[in-house]
Amino acid sequence: MTSHEQQIADLQARLSFQEDTLQALNTRVASQDRDIRDLQAQLQHLYKQMRDLKDGLDEVGSADDAPPPHY
Repeated sequence: MTSHEQQIADLQARLSFQEDTLQALNTRVASQDRDIRDLQAQLQHLYKQMRDLKDGLDEVGSADDAPPPHY
């Protein structure tokens, strides 16, 4: 193989490796994006549950703070 043929072969090998790496990174980023979206949805659900629980406790607490009916 001549020097130029070797250089071309090396460049083709590098390009192939870079394409494989880029595809792997793209797949990983897409997977992480899905994971982030799922986690955000779960966090929103938990936030709503916590807010509803707090509101329920506030209602119970306000009823307990009222004076007994015989006062």
